[in-house]
Amino acid sequence: MDNRTPGTAGARGGHEAAPLAAPLAAQLAALTDPSLDPLFWQAERIGEASAWWQHVPFAHWLVRQAAPRSLVELGARDGISYSAFCHAVQRGGLPTRCWAVQREEGDQGATPCGGAERGNFRSFHDARFLAFSGLLRMAADAALPRFADRSIDLLHIDGLRTQEAARHDFEAWLPKMSERGVVLLHGTNVLEEEDAGVWRLWAELRGRYPAFEFLHGGGLACCAWARRRRRRCWR
Repeated sequence: MDNRTPGTAGARGGHEAAPLAAPLAAQLAALTDPSLDPLFWQAERIGEASAWWQHVPFAHWLVRQAAPRSLVELGARDGISYSAFCHAVQRGGLPTRCWAVQREEGDQGATPCGGAERGNFRSFHDARFLAFSGLLRMAADAALPRFADRSIDLLHIDGLRTQEAARHDFEAWLPKMSERGVVLLHGTNVLEEEDAGVWRLWAELRGRYPAFEFLHGGGLACCAWARRRRRRCWR
């Protein structure tokens, strides 16, 4: 019967175990890298039900890593996603300018933002983020002239149901993306709703651009739109 401590078999005085310590230490150091800190930040906006809650840690990390100069969200409703972006800008001390477009009834294939919902979020927003962020109450197309071509580093498209509506927003706003731009598309794993079609657009896009998808929280696709293909989208 071998009574030696597990993991020390064959070792003499513990000397043969030493080579295993260095790789383990390197792995632990990677897990405690300061760049991962945003994944553990406390969310700023709480108390609202939203599928986007599951993506808040990633939103914190992405904004901190990408340090976008300009950030735009299309389809801000309960403010969970947009507040996560703004919180990361604020806590990271970034010079990012943020805008959220709260969709109107005229946005075809979109879920409009209700009056009570809009007012609730505006009060929350203005008390915390007004210095660097603005809310636009209009259709996504109406907001296009407000942004110069190649000026947006991070674009989040949300609140859409149909494939046609999602494709329209993606193609209409693509000229606004900078050479290091990143596009987030929410709802890529919503399949059960009758008119759900965002996943169909994602099926087309993922073969064209460097991209990946989170399947939880309704699905969130991250697509790197970079005119200079060899540049990292985060820098």
